[in-house]
Amino acid sequence: MYHGAVLDRVNTLRTWGLILLDDLEEGAPELKTNYQDVGGMDGMLNLSYAVTGRPVYGTRQVSFTLCRPWAFAAQFASPPPPMATVWADLMGRYHGREVQLTLPTDPYHHYTGVVEIGPVSGQARDRIPVAMTADPWRERNEPTRIMASLARAAQTIYLPNETRYITPTITVDAVTRLQLGGKDYQLDPGTRRVLDMELAPGENILQASLVFADAGHITVEYTEAVL
Repeated sequence: MYHGAVLDRVNTLRTWGLILLDDLEEGAPELKTNYQDVGGMDGMLNLSYAVTGRPVYGTRQVSFTLCRPWAFAAQFASPPPPMATVWADLMGRYHGREVQLTLPTDPYHHYTGVVEIGPVSGQARDRIPVAMTADPWRERNEPTRIMASLARAAQTIYLPNETRYITPTITVDAVTRLQLGGKDYQLDPGTRRVLDMELAPGENILQASLVFADAGHITVEYTEAVL
């Protein structure tokens, strides 16, 4: 089965008849380190953990080649657009721009990064190399949105999360008391992100109750991600 790449929700196979060749490479994100030698202690101190208390990552490289076999080119109006025209279209849309890239290796997540479109190559002049300098995390294509009705009694809300720590966006329509990870919060009506409220990897348990009103609602929204 042939597959294309999806750039900003545009499938290269359906739009230009361009398929992915087997040279796809998805690099691992670079691990950021800042080791300092401290006298009087064994080993070295890794200051890269100082801010978050956990590993932090740099960018990652993704590269592949798009190809248009004649069998796919024939699906276009006769004659099919020349590869120079296809290349110019890709250049105008994506070259040097920040793009969301979804690959058939994981259709549920996307990379975000700056794309470089290479020159048309190959004996048949049917190949276009593509490279991306991407953010370290692959995000879900759609955000996770969890809604619940609230009352004075505490309501337990389960918030699943993949492997990235994330601060959710919370909307409430009445003054609401929240408890997450052993910390208590009180939110006024509206939409906000509480910066010290983080969802850990795995299942998170949020306790929510109304302070004054008898009925209300809460919406928790966040984008899960994996390395």
